[in-house]
Amino acid sequence: MTYTGTISAAKANRLYWLGRYAERTYLNLHLLRKYYDKTIDGAQTEYEDYFNKLDIAVEPGKMHEFFIQQMYDTKNPTSIISDIERANDNAIVLREEITSETLSYIQLSRCVMQESGEKQESNITALQPVTDYLLAFWGSLEERLSNLYAINILHAGRLLEGLDMHIRFEYPLAKIRTRFDLLLGCVESDATLFDHKLIGRIDEMLVEGHYVPTDVTYRQTLLGYLNNAVLL
Repeated sequence: MTYTGTISAAKANRLYWLGRYAERTYLNLHLLRKYYDKTIDGAQTEYEDYFNKLDIAVEPGKMHEFFIQQMYDTKNPTSIISDIERANDNAIVLREEITSETLSYIQLSRCVMQESGEKQESNITALQPVTDYLLAFWGSLEERLSNLYAINILHAGRLLEGLDMHIRFEYPLAKIRTRFDLLLGCVESDATLFDHKLIGRIDEMLVEGHYVPTDVTYRQTLLGYLNNAVLL
């Protein structure tokens, strides 16, 4: 594909994954908090559902251990701390593109995760600052980033990650469709970023009567299309 502006192919790829990892951290915190609350309220097996939807094998009866690992285990590639570390790695390389001020919100999020991890803080509400910093990160990007191509790549990563997570957790079609329609806006802004055949297939699958996220084959097919729809 042809890259516009002054962004190299390598940095375009990092922008995309920065968007994905930042959103993955944000959504994982939101969902983990939701499932943690359910277990506190007495639904002790709910945590198994959370991990199953992420294709993570868990042992019954080890709720506390798995929640702690999902938050702080740096050796676990699916943990929240691993996601924010990867977001930080990409953001550092992109400092000139996203500005130091915007980068600082990712680094603040990382610091909170590291400090909580050292304490093995089990109360997930202690991680609320991470959520706040990530929202500030996106706000700072909107304010400071003037390269529309870069913004489009970041938003494509954010939206695709959100679609992946929302489909895994069986969100209603209306919410999925709203996010996908925003992605179509990114397609219109820069058509060269996307595989249009896959975008068309996703579009056909996200309609009433076809959207069946509980069907394993359907879900795997849809997630496969989504995760290959960007040409980076």
